[in-house]
Amino acid sequence: MDLNKLRYFTEICKEGSLSATAERLFLSRQSLSQMLKAMESELGLQLFLREKNGLVPTEAGRALLRGAGRILSAWDETESDLAAIRASGQKRIRAGFGRWSFNLWPFDQAERFHAFHSDLSLEAVSMLPDLLWQKLRDGSMDMIVTSVFPKDDASVRAFLLCKTPFVCMLGRGHPLASRRTITLQDFDGQTIYEYDGVSAYNQELRGYFSRQGIHAAYKAFPSTEISTLFLTVKENQGVWPCSSFYASLNFDPDHIAFIPIAFPPETNPPTKDIYAVVKTERSKDKDLLKYIDFLKKNHA
Repeated sequence: MDLNKLRYFTEICKEGSLSATAERLFLSRQSLSQMLKAMESELGLQLFLREKNGLVPTEAGRALLRGAGRILSAWDETESDLAAIRASGQKRIRAGFGRWSFNLWPFDQAERFHAFHSDLSLEAVSMLPDLLWQKLRDGSMDMIVTSVFPKDDASVRAFLLCKTPFVCMLGRGHPLASRRTITLQDFDGQTIYEYDGVSAYNQELRGYFSRQGIHAAYKAFPSTEISTLFLTVKENQGVWPCSSFYASLNFDPDHIAFIPIAFPPETNPPTKDIYAVVKTERSKDKDLLKYIDFLKKNHA
């Protein structure tokens, strides 16, 4: 039994809901449902009953939860012991990720990186953007991974890791929801939702639409919680041009659609670029460059 499956299983037990678990872990509801079915098939036992108040573990589910707790606790302790042994003779790289960009890389990226560079240990965590920059500047992080950085700040250097393609998120009841692709002109006259309304990315997208003669109304989401993003689009006639990453989180495919956007390449459309950012004085650090190269080659 895969340890990740046991971790996800215990989270489902805590939440009592696939949708709530998927949202908290930044996974799609469909992928969690498929994992659960695979576990039940592997074990030959039903693990949950679907009651009015959510998912309730069966007798087999409760037994698995007790065993999973012991297994995961023992493994976490073992991992800590091994990490301490590795760290005693290794250089450590501390990397901070934005909340959603963290999910563009494998769950076990630290172990994969160590497999290629046994002399280095990796500590990778996700946190809020403001905290990322604070920790980079005070030296408690060696590197941060983010989609937004001050391009005129000479104290830092950014390395492009990947470009994530755009898709259009909209409710199934929207007139454009039956399209195979969304064109540039389709945005004319639309209400376009924005993640926060003030980020450099949103300003760049607004500028692009303006240069192409697209007239639209812009509206910021009430909050940046994933569930709020989905609910807002579902219940309104607006559209949201966003990173394809969000399509993998679609826990309501019956009511939410993600459609590829066909921006004309000659118009130099904006992209959701993900960068590794380090202090300028460390931009030639060989160990950091090894990790940056790993990130470039192993993103989703």
